[in-house]
Amino acid sequence: MIIKELLKDYFDDEIDITSNSISILNNLHDDVTCQDLNNRIIWANDTVLNRVNSTLNEVKGEHCYKAFHNLNSPCENCAVVKAQKTGEIEESRVIDPKGRLLLIRAYPIKNNEGKLIGIIDVSLNITKQKRLQEEIECFIVKLT
Repeated sequence: MIIKELLKDYFDDEIDITSNSISILNNLHDDVTCQDLNNRIIWANDTVLNRVNSTLNEVKGEHCYKAFHNLNSPCENCAVVKAQKTGEIEESRVIDPKGRLLLIRAYPIKNNEGKLIGIIDVSLNITKQKRLQEEIECFIVKLT
């Protein structure tokens, strides 16, 4: 059974999964983009568009590193670039130009023949979690 059928059965026709898939992605708190193999944005969810104060039409076709990070080349240790090379799911942590620590997961999109045709990039700002972890570690050191 495919996921579409599973979700449709679960939601008991309350929502149309096909027509609401973009709405579902737009309700995530994570930044989600779909990129081609040249790091150009094909689609971005509302979360990332609101963060950069842009519309999809403004960023579509732009390099993700320019549109979202104001860089001239991919981020160092970019999970998307790694996924393009390996064809596998990749994960990395990067600090963006604004000093935010991001956990980035890159999911390859393959066609029916298994050829890599794009990447889904899901980024989560983990700056607060990292600071809390550091504070806890510092507190533990003080206790010992």
